[in-house]
Amino acid sequence: MWNGGNGAKICDPAITTSSINTVITDWSGVAIGDANGWSNSEEYKNDPSKAHIRAMGGSKTAKICSANIPKFSALDDIAWPIDQGDHVYPTEMKTGPSMFEYTVTAAHRTRTNGYIDVYITRDTWQMELGRAVTWNDLEESPICHWVPETYPTPIQKGGPMEAYPCTIPHEKLGKHVLFMVWQRDDSQEAFYSCSDVVLENPGSFDSTTKAEIETTTVLTTEFTAESTTESTTESTTEPTPEPCKTIDFKGPVLSDSTIRPFQSDLCIYAASFTPEQDLTTLYCSPEDSRFKWKFDASSGQISSVSRPDLCWTLPAQNGIWQHVKLSVCDEKDVLQKLSWQDGKLHVQGENKNSWKT
Repeated sequence: MWNGGNGAKICDPAITTSSINTVITDWSGVAIGDANGWSNSEEYKNDPSKAHIRAMGGSKTAKICSANIPKFSALDDIAWPIDQGDHVYPTEMKTGPSMFEYTVTAAHRTRTNGYIDVYITRDTWQMELGRAVTWNDLEESPICHWVPETYPTPIQKGGPMEAYPCTIPHEKLGKHVLFMVWQRDDSQEAFYSCSDVVLENPGSFDSTTKAEIETTTVLTTEFTAESTTESTTESTTEPTPEPCKTIDFKGPVLSDSTIRPFQSDLCIYAASFTPEQDLTTLYCSPEDSRFKWKFDASSGQISSVSRPDLCWTLPAQNGIWQHVKLSVCDEKDVLQKLSWQDGKLHVQGENKNSWKT
């Protein structure tokens, strides 16, 4: 909202200057029309960043979060990496495999020579907090390069959000900036954005659930469970470690009432308990009711533990790239009827599409 109303404190003009309102009203406009950074060019193959550096004026000292565009200068403010006391921003993340989400106001074809490249700041950048982030602050190569496997997908048609896998190196710890380049395939235009993060290595989890991240099967939520036990061999020098705890499956729901696709520390999450609320993934917080679900195998419905009147619902029975939403539970609604087979959730009925969550 204007002046950052109802948002994170970092969006307050008193912190990031009044030009933050330009960002709030035109955040998707951080773009350069003639970037021409297609991946099939020899230039890109030699240096993925070169075309985008040129588009920003040709110098690696260009301020990248604003794409070196003056009207978006609020994005270069040195306050962004600093928690303003509301503990909302920067975003806390764990290193290793993650699913990133890219939200768009207008979709554009990205396959075949377009892409999303994700860069991360050098470790030395942390010592230089207090100035805008530039190309000089980034590692030379992207840590992730993603191209849609097919067309269409949400980022290419219809929107509003595309999920894609990205692995953050484990050696990257503390405050960093993730810099995203979205190059269109159907135009020379490219979009630019920064995310301020605080990174830590994954800790030990009570769950031994594992999940594969596959860009070719994003409509499928697969789970495999393994029971693991630490060695109980006695040692004269070190105490015997306790066995790892295992969270058992109850259909797609674990014994802590969470549903964990992709990897053990990501859970299905509802930001609010309102009809039409999209479901997404977030780092697990099993004590939070927004992560807790119940699966009724007889009705095929997944409902909220704290709001049993709200169930997972698919917008339509046919088609792909649909977002699961919450809606009022109705046992007669075929779009709420799911079956759990071979580690996958399926829509019941003739169309057996697996669900993306």
